[in-house]
Amino acid sequence: ALRRAQQIALRFQHVANVWVTHVWEKFARREEKGTGLAWYDTAYIDESAWPITIQDMNIEMTLVQRSLAASGLSAGHAPRWPGAPHD
Repeated sequence: ALRRAQQIALRFQHVANVWVTHVWEKFARREEKGTGLAWYDTAYIDESAWPITIQDMNIEMTLVQRSLAASGLSAGHAPRWPGAPHD
């Protein structure tokens, strides 16, 4: 049960990371007029009232991935529908 819980947690962490990336690109990206050079307003993520930073999110994902890898089993599971490729 712990392994499955970690797999589910890792999936939610991936979804959260994609969402944060979307918000980051949509709202925090700034481009300098005339040059097109971009920079990011860190107040949207790491200086916000969120209880976790991007670095913290990455650390948590890495710890779950390492825990799953340490079990010696494959990281995923076999497809559960007929005809799905297994590679």
